Amino acid sequence: MVNGDIKECLLTVALVDGTRQSVASITDLSAQKELERQIARIGEEERHHMGRFLHDDLGSHLAGVEAMSSLLSSRLARSEHPEAGLAQEIKALINQAVKKTKHLAQGLVPVDMAATGFMDTLGQYARHVEKAFGAECRIHGAISEPSLPLDHLAHLYYIVREAVNNAARHSGADRVDIRFTRDNGDHLVRVSDNGRGFFHGGSPAGGLGHQIMRQRAGLIHADLEIQQNDKGGTTVQCRIKNRYAS
Repeated sequence: MVNGDIKECLLTVALVDGTRQSVASITDLSAQKELERQIARIGEEERHHMGRFLHDDLGSHLAGVEAMSSLLSSRLARSEHPEAGLAQEIKALINQAVKKTKHLAQGLVPVDMAATGFMDTLGQYARHVEKAFGAECRIHGAISEPSLPLDHLAHLYYIVREAVNNAARHSGADRVDIRFTRDNGDHLVRVSDNGRGFFHGGSPAGGLGHQIMRQRAGLIHADLEIQQNDKGGTTVQCRIKNRYAS
């Protein structure tokens, strides 16, 4: 700690060949970690910009085309025009494009924790999972939102969301449990499922989703563990150190 600021450092210790002496070096990683956080913030801003474009610009444009195709389809059907069926197919395809654009926009726009709150936003996503994948998604306990900075809550939300998405979409789970507890002042968040799991040879699969979860955990000084359950399924645990807990 320097001038009240906590420094993130890497300590390396090695023995000198042929002796009992050792050498040590300390590397200050604070600047590197702060740069990583700034890059993450810029990435979120770009996601927000792209999501808004999809929703406000492309989405509105497609909605207008959908309305025109619907009108054309109705007119051709009333006049029993031979191309009425083709017009109906075009309308259906445009409708699918509108829905896909909305889903993309929802996935890209970052969560506004200040407006909706962490727990309410997570509850909305849990209901979406139940509706979209047919998997029961339950939330147990809650997190003390004022005890964590907003950017930390946003990263935590995306970690939980990725874990839930993996369980519901890829593991074949029909139940996902999200649990919030405290341990020696730390915040503990566990996402457990009863699916097939993501382990190969006893270690968690190193997919892009897992890598991103670990990166987000590092940005908020949290420990992330991915474990195979004894009775099948996977548990993703995120421990946020009590330097932020209250």
